[in-house]
Amino acid sequence: MLPTYGYSRAVSSLSLADFSRRFTVQELSAKGLIGLGQAVMTLASNELLNAHKNAVAIRLASLEK
Repeated sequence: MLPTYGYSRAVSSLSLADFSRRFTVQELSAKGLIGLGQAVMTLASNELLNAHKNAVAIRLASLEK
Protein backbone atom coordinates (compact mmCIF):
# COMPACT_ATOMS: atom_id res chain seq x y z
CA MET A 1 0.00 0.00 0.00
CA LEU A 2 1.27 3.49 -0.88
CA PRO A 3 1.36 6.28 1.70
CA THR A 4 -1.22 8.65 0.18
CA TYR A 5 -2.34 10.14 3.52
CA GLY A 6 -5.95 9.40 2.59
CA TYR A 7 -5.91 11.40 -0.67
CA SER A 8 -6.49 8.27 -2.73
CA ARG A 9 -10.09 8.14 -1.48
CA ALA A 10 -10.94 11.48 -3.09
CA VAL A 11 -8.35 11.91 -5.86
CA SER A 12 -7.54 9.46 -8.63
CA SER A 13 -3.90 8.66 -9.14
CA LEU A 14 -4.34 8.99 -12.93
CA SER A 15 -6.11 11.59 -15.04
CA LEU A 16 -6.47 12.37 -18.74
CA ALA A 17 -3.38 14.56 -18.50
CA ASP A 18 -1.33 11.43 -17.80
CA PHE A 19 -2.27 10.04 -21.21
CA SER A 20 -1.90 13.25 -23.24
CA ARG A 21 1.11 14.27 -25.24
CA ARG A 22 2.34 17.81 -24.80
CA PHE A 23 4.01 19.66 -27.64
CA THR A 24 5.88 22.93 -27.65
CA VAL A 25 5.66 24.97 -30.83
CA GLN A 26 7.84 27.97 -31.50
CA GLU A 27 7.81 30.39 -34.40
CA LEU A 28 10.81 32.21 -35.79
CA SER A 29 10.83 35.12 -38.20
CA ALA A 30 13.12 35.15 -41.23
CA LYS A 31 15.35 37.68 -39.46
CA GLY A 32 15.43 35.44 -36.37
CA LEU A 33 16.38 32.40 -38.45
CA ILE A 34 19.20 34.31 -40.10
CA GLY A 35 20.47 35.33 -36.67
CA LEU A 36 20.16 31.92 -35.03
CA GLY A 37 20.61 29.59 -37.98
CA GLN A 38 24.32 28.93 -37.61
CA ALA A 39 24.01 28.25 -33.87
CA VAL A 40 21.11 25.87 -34.50
CA MET A 41 23.09 24.00 -37.15
CA THR A 42 26.10 23.74 -34.82
CA LEU A 43 23.95 22.32 -32.02
CA ALA A 44 22.22 19.90 -34.39
CA SER A 45 25.56 18.74 -35.74
CA ASN A 46 26.96 18.18 -32.25
CA GLU A 47 23.88 16.13 -31.34
CA LEU A 48 24.14 14.13 -34.60
CA LEU A 49 20.79 15.49 -35.78
CA ASN A 50 21.83 15.82 -39.40
CA ALA A 51 18.31 16.06 -40.81
CA HIS A 52 17.58 19.02 -38.53
CA LYS A 53 20.83 20.68 -39.58
CA ASN A 54 19.96 20.16 -43.25
CA ALA A 55 16.44 21.53 -42.74
CA VAL A 56 17.85 24.76 -41.32
CA ALA A 57 20.45 24.98 -44.10
CA ILE A 58 17.72 24.60 -46.72
CA ARG A 59 15.60 27.29 -45.08
CA LEU A 60 18.58 29.66 -44.86
CA ALA A 61 19.41 29.02 -48.53
CA SER A 62 15.82 29.80 -49.55
CA LEU A 63 16.01 33.12 -47.67
CA GLU A 64 19.12 34.12 -49.62
CA LYS A 65 17.24 33.94 -52.94
